[in-house]
Amino acid sequence: MHASPDTKRASIERLRACIAAVESDGRVRAGATYDAVCSETVDAPTPANRTKTADEPHSEERQAQRGQEPSEDPKRTFEGTFKKVERLCLVREQSSVKLAQRLVREGYDERLVEDAIHQAQSWGLLDDARYAEVLVRSRLAAGKGIAGIERELAQCGIALEDVNGWPEDFEACQESEEERAFAVLRKHPPRSKNVREGAYRKLATKGFSASVAASVARAWAEEQGPAAR
Repeated sequence: MHASPDTKRASIERLRACIAAVESDGRVRAGATYDAVCSETVDAPTPANRTKTADEPHSEERQAQRGQEPSEDPKRTFEGTFKKVERLCLVREQSSVKLAQRLVREGYDERLVEDAIHQAQSWGLLDDARYAEVLVRSRLAAGKGIAGIERELAQCGIALEDVNGWPEDFEACQESEEERAFAVLRKHPPRSKNVREGAYRKLATKGFSASVAASVARAWAEEQGPAAR
């Protein structure tokens, strides 16, 4: 994607304003940074950003007077929508379902979102299988339970059994859910006066199933002695 002429023009105008501020004796404070000066310059009532009077034409009118088309809303163009998808995919792995929902909430055209996501998938920028594998590994490393991970994947339209290499290639799954639940409690013991209830709540919030949370919480309380039951 190349920057539009208007974007380049705006950047050049801002750079010129910053240079003018730096060269002006009265504008620069001792020790002021370039960004700080630029920020002050942008906020100052320069011809580029001062408040318009009633007689001044708006940007669209000025563009029309110069024979230019008014700039389009990026949320209503494929280029603008795809640029948003591309930027988010480069930050971290994305779920196509969650990404589409986010863009529609932000006001992007639903049809253009669908087209942009399809394009990103065809280019390999967006991959649900890759996203699912990263999510599962990160959740297991954080001590999350399988049931909670399954629920999170389901919200993305992905089944756990469809994750590449599941469960053989996932080291954390060599342990049973009960062993993993005990490890969570040992690392972060519940501080509730009722140890059993506190352990159950902690495991439930970590995504362990109700049956695993209940059995491990009971065993945990027994380990702590009669006073903790």
